[in-house]
Amino acid sequence: MCDIMKFKKKICFGEIFLLVVMTFSFSYFSADFVSAERNPNVCCKITNDGRYCQGVTKDECAGEFVSANCRETSFCRFGCCVDEDRGIYVDSAQANCENTFIESACVNIPEAKKGCCIIGDRTIWGTEQECEWRAGNLEHEFRQNLDQVSCSLFTNKEVGACVLGDGCKFVSGDKCLSSQGKFYQGYLCTAPELNTSCKMTRKTKCFPGLDEVYFVDSCGNRANIYDASKVDDVDYWTRVVSKEDSCVLDLDDNQKTCGNCNRFESTICASGLQDGFNPSIGDYYCKDNSCLFGGKTYQNGESWCVYEGKIGDGDDVPGSTHWRYVCNQGVIDVKACSDDRSQICVHADTVDNETGEVIWSNAYCRMNDYRDCLVYNKLEPEEKKERCEENVDCDWRSFRLSEHTTIDFCSPRYPRGWDLTNDERRQDAIGTCGIASQKCTIIYVKGLDFKYHCKGNCECRNEEFTQQMNEWCRSLGDCGMSVNYECELCRRFE
Repeated sequence: MCDIMKFKKKICFGEIFLLVVMTFSFSYFSADFVSAERNPNVCCKITNDGRYCQGVTKDECAGEFVSANCRETSFCRFGCCVDEDRGIYVDSAQANCENTFIESACVNIPEAKKGCCIIGDRTIWGTEQECEWRAGNLEHEFRQNLDQVSCSLFTNKEVGACVLGDGCKFVSGDKCLSSQGKFYQGYLCTAPELNTSCKMTRKTKCFPGLDEVYFVDSCGNRANIYDASKVDDVDYWTRVVSKEDSCVLDLDDNQKTCGNCNRFESTICASGLQDGFNPSIGDYYCKDNSCLFGGKTYQNGESWCVYEGKIGDGDDVPGSTHWRYVCNQGVIDVKACSDDRSQICVHADTVDNETGEVIWSNAYCRMNDYRDCLVYNKLEPEEKKERCEENVDCDWRSFRLSEHTTIDFCSPRYPRGWDLTNDERRQDAIGTCGIASQKCTIIYVKGLDFKYHCKGNCECRNEEFTQQMNEWCRSLGDCGMSVNYECELCRRFE
């Protein structure tokens, strides 16, 4: 019998028992077989060369397809693809959306309205939520009264020393002109030839929107990137030195003396006083924003999948969830793909073509096409196997119930679970798990020795039959007998 799995976290199921009854009726799984239309022109969800929603031949399809015009399919509906974590909205076909899909143009969604995100000396055109995500803990401003062109030019200004009498401000040229100062592009306020009141100091500071640690002059202006060896170098305090020509940061060698941080290399300007770090000069340093997980170091912005047990091949344990972890400025953000595995976490890493090593770890949650696998079983045998093997979310499996009985079946590679507190989900579970429900009646005949001898369906008593029946059940979803995810973890790590 195949029962729905009640995966209470505190219960571990032990051995499996098969109910043996005395009435012979062994019924195989049956379904109405539907012949697929042999039309060479089909709507392909994704082609072999990575295009979505294309009218091509079956041979050109890498995944799901239907014999219909793409405009008539559900997976080619056009709408808005939403990255809820980052606040990014993109018009897209549903098949091409790896995040939340809304059946409406993005322009109709108030949260998708874009504006100008100002982070220090940088601007980004995007939504208000995206602005907050990109800025992180940095000061920022979001303006919707600027168009995209104006936004791109808003802070694209050359900076330099703005002299007003003997005072000086390190600002952009347009700000200097608006304050009626005299602008010296590319110069620092401490340049001797400008003869200002601003002097060299041994102070450093973090500036909004900038990754690096900077020297500051006696007037509080930003100078060049912190380099302990240049603190008394007049030339270094005269002209602006580019990031590329500044000291090169090495966390293992010169973290105390170099402030050339780079968030894309997992370093950012931070307070040494708050973190208990003592730079050679000043109070600020380049903080390591990478994350350590499972003995591996992940760079800021990298993401990876975490599972609560074995996955794939129909072995996802009941109650388990796929998780996506993200390294966010030294802190690991955790997000569940879905509680019932209707979404699964997959890796899309960037790999070095020569060495095969992962140079950037990236993971995302995507839809689990488990339902298609079960539908394929209604097709003719040859097409059923072909469609099953083409779908990356399906497994073609053979369950050997006895010497003369084998069932070929297309099962989900990542079986889903159900919320049994929901009546609709419960009925779905009953119907899905019931696919593998079978009866096996063993016939005994009393012999001349006055003992009963097995004469029919004797293999139903064997352990192999019991195991195969349960494997069939488990391959459908959280069905049959199994330990839940907590028990699996206990066994694995005890």
